[in-house]
Amino acid sequence: MKAGLNIGDWVLAKTREGELIQGYINDLDVFQNKARVQVTESDNADINGKGVWILNSSIEKLKARSEGTEDQLLAMIDLALLTKDKEWFLDLTQKLQAKRSKSKEISSPIILNKSTKKEENKSIMD
Repeated sequence: MKAGLNIGDWVLAKTREGELIQGYINDLDVFQNKARVQVTESDNADINGKGVWILNSSIEKLKARSEGTEDQLLAMIDLALLTKDKEWFLDLTQKLQAKRSKSKEISSPIILNKSTKKEENKSIMD
């Protein structure tokens, strides 16, 4: 098996028929050195959305992206549940919680107490 391939990895690959695909690994066969790639994009539209077995030697792992939007994280959490990948699920839910708490910090309004605001207005007026 090609070192470093894991279920959930996003990859670029070439099928035996020469089709270029992009997708994520949803199964590994360590005995036959293959990975099942769930195709998200391909130059052959007929295989989009399908799972295709690819030789590990034909797979290039994509560099990790940022954790994505909240909607993307939720979609990947659904995928982790479907594939019963507990470790990935826990990792994604942790990222989602961090993203939500970070967005709350950013979107929380700054509240000035009345005395501070009066003092600012007084100094502006002077």
